[in-house]
Amino acid sequence: MYLVCGIVVLVGRSGAHTFLCDVRPQLAYGGMGCGNTSDSLLMCAEPSCWRHAINITHQVNASIATDNLYQVFTEAVTDTECNDIITKTRVTDPISMVVVLATSSTVTDACKTFHCGVLENTMNTFSDLNSATGVCTNLYGSKPSSEAETCVCSGLLDVEGFDDYELSGGVTTITSSDMQDIFDVCGAGTIAAMRRMCSAGSDVYPKWCMETTVTTTTYTETTSTVTETETSTVTTMTSTSTTTTADTGRRLQVRTDSTYEGRSAGVQKDGPWDLAGIDEVSPSPSLATERHLQDATPAPTPSVANDELPEYETGDWSQCTCYQQCVSGVKTRTVDCLSDVCQSPKPAAKEGCTCNHAAQCEIDLRLLILLIVYFVQAACAFIVFLCFLYTLTQTEDDFIKLGFLKKFAGFFHKQLPPLIRILVIVQLIQVVYLVIDVWIGYLANVYLDSTYQKDCFASNDLRLTSQITSGIWVFGAILGKCTKQHTRRPDWLYSPERPSRGFPMKQFKQCFRCLGP
Repeated sequence: MYLVCGIVVLVGRSGAHTFLCDVRPQLAYGGMGCGNTSDSLLMCAEPSCWRHAINITHQVNASIATDNLYQVFTEAVTDTECNDIITKTRVTDPISMVVVLATSSTVTDACKTFHCGVLENTMNTFSDLNSATGVCTNLYGSKPSSEAETCVCSGLLDVEGFDDYELSGGVTTITSSDMQDIFDVCGAGTIAAMRRMCSAGSDVYPKWCMETTVTTTTYTETTSTVTETETSTVTTMTSTSTTTTADTGRRLQVRTDSTYEGRSAGVQKDGPWDLAGIDEVSPSPSLATERHLQDATPAPTPSVANDELPEYETGDWSQCTCYQQCVSGVKTRTVDCLSDVCQSPKPAAKEGCTCNHAAQCEIDLRLLILLIVYFVQAACAFIVFLCFLYTLTQTEDDFIKLGFLKKFAGFFHKQLPPLIRILVIVQLIQVVYLVIDVWIGYLANVYLDSTYQKDCFASNDLRLTSQITSGIWVFGAILGKCTKQHTRRPDWLYSPERPSRGFPMKQFKQCFRCLGP
């Protein structure tokens, strides 16, 4: 019985966690509000296009270790400079994010690669975000039902940073600085994805297209320059762009393929986002310091043991910062040395973390305690059962002289049954709290307009778990009471009452013994 309850709680806890992670934090959707979450969610207050593009990209391309953007995503979320661009600049969509990244020499290549992937996913890769027909889907459930058929990223087709028809057919080159930034950061693959939106038969044409354009694009790569050759049914266009690493840190290498891996609508596409394509350019060597002949030779620094050096001063950890709830992120703290040299190693200034869900239902710890109690009870009950079976094979003569093994087994005979009863009481407390959180919280929300645990009742897993655990506890208590009345307590469990025991221990003992023989 205890084992069954433990399995029920284990399954219910997993299902409840998945449900609570899907609860939207925005006030417009009935959430607690972006400013009230326990963690810092970067995408919470951003426009719907960028928010859903990040969400779908994480689901499809970065949620498990075998996904093509998983590694760069795990690195990008710990890039504090990349996170600062989102929070401290006027970035509101995947295009403006890549444009700003082009001007930054401090963000990591992982940050650039991930956000290039997000941008490419908005360019007709997933019908949840953009569609050639103007009607989108909601295959990944990122959008609320009210936006199920809305193409939330259609506004990217008319952004002011691009020139009209600059990626259309004819003899022309990339003319806008924003398009050049995208080419420099993301490479030919993303440009090709944007060109594919110019195909004939589309009902929606971006700003950079002409409605009659039919193009097939190929790209070649050299060491210092990138030459783009486009072949159409009528004309041929060639453009050249030179990339450099001066004053911009490490730069992404231009990819030679023009497709991206996506799993939307059940169709598997080829994916170019190979991490081997990142150019490992060494940072520029520091300038050598010239020493003049008349300079005095510096005095040697006296050696000091590491233990005798002062320690670093560390601040408190910040909130966990993530793109959205229930994904990995980073937390930071200040690490200062108030002397010229401090003890090594230097403490970490940032650390990985995972953001909590944004639902108003803090119940996971209670379920974890209940889960542990059930499995410990199951283990103790199984040991007691084996002890009882062993005792039934013994006679009174076998207990005249007790060996070490019998004394050791006698400890479990005597001590485990009271421990199981104690765990039953702990179990009762947790089950009562579970019922209050799920059912009483719902009634308070309906009739008293309270927000206490208001999202718990919406989870079918939590409702079912609370019903099963409370029902089994009542059944177990009734079974124990009946067993006490109709069976004789085993001799090895007998202990005489102490007449000196008064209130409240006497009442507690009576209640304690009601739980079984």
